[in-house]
Amino acid sequence: MNTQETPPPTATSTPTVVRFRPMQAPSLPFVIALLAVAAVVVVVVAAWSALITIAFALAAALLTLPIVNWLERRGVRRSIGALLVVGSVLLAFVMLVLLSANIVVNQGATFVASVPQALDTLRVQYESLSMPGWLRSSLDTAVNSIAQAIQSLDVGQLALGFVQGVLGVAGVIAGLSVVPFFMYYVLVDQPQTKSRFYRGMPAPWRVHVDKVVEIFMRDFADYFRAEFIVGSIVGIAIAVGMFIIGAFVGGPLAQFALLLGLVAAVLELLPSVGPVISYVPALLLAAITSPTAVVIVSIYYFVIFNIEGSFLVPSIEGKIIDFDRATVLVLVAVGFGLAGMAGGILAMPVAAIVRDLFAYAFRTAQTESAVVADS
Repeated sequence: MNTQETPPPTATSTPTVVRFRPMQAPSLPFVIALLAVAAVVVVVVAAWSALITIAFALAAALLTLPIVNWLERRGVRRSIGALLVVGSVLLAFVMLVLLSANIVVNQGATFVASVPQALDTLRVQYESLSMPGWLRSSLDTAVNSIAQAIQSLDVGQLALGFVQGVLGVAGVIAGLSVVPFFMYYVLVDQPQTKSRFYRGMPAPWRVHVDKVVEIFMRDFADYFRAEFIVGSIVGIAIAVGMFIIGAFVGGPLAQFALLLGLVAAVLELLPSVGPVISYVPALLLAAITSPTAVVIVSIYYFVIFNIEGSFLVPSIEGKIIDFDRATVLVLVAVGFGLAGMAGGILAMPVAAIVRDLFAYAFRTAQTESAVVADS
């Protein structure tokens, strides 16, 4: 008699249920730390104009710290490695400033002096156009408003504003003289400073502090590094393109190619808005050249904008920013409203830091309050 063996019963997996404990009130150390952070933020905002050079030096030190650590691991004394790094950064910065100043002084002054003649040329071209009466009337109203605004400008006030701007730049440059010394001290003393900082910190806090420092490093320092890379690529592309187009269609485009590239590179710091503003001087130069130049320059800038927005920004900045375009415009507008140009530039990294800190705090609180139970 054949007997069939009964297969052993298979174990059925029970679903895992995640429950959460009721959230408890924050501990006293957490409240003290939160108040300390709020106090630091208030002080930094109140003294921002005085601390901007220190912030620049700290960002440069954080970006170059891995190089100093690498040199030290290769047997180079830390003080010598820090001196080499600071000297290299200072040399590169001076060369960049001299190159930019040369472009601004030579081409910028010529461009500003040529604006009145360019406007007269555009006026003559505009008057020679054939268009419907209603359209010409509307355009005449807008042009007259702009002309009256230009005529009402006080040349003396403009000259005074220019002098104040130059003195302001000189003051910033003078303030930057402290940057190399601050960088050197930070790079040399970083191991001792870190050791003293963690020595007085409770052990459970260290993992959270490390995460906060990582967020600041990733969202702040890496943001400006990515902006520098994207701005350099866009600036070179604009300069080369305007030189080639100017050589093809004639006019002053080739003469001001380096200036247009520099403007595009600097305005890349203003997300979404900056590239559009950089198109205005190129359009003015193209308009006084020929209609063909206007079309070619507009198409070229449109292509560069799309490459920048569709490829460069997502691949280089996307991992850091991760905001949609509408949110970017709102953040830049809020930054401009709160702190002018500096606010427009800092809006994106600050918003990214706040977002990532909140996300980390939320995930940490959720993980700590979770209880896994089998049903």
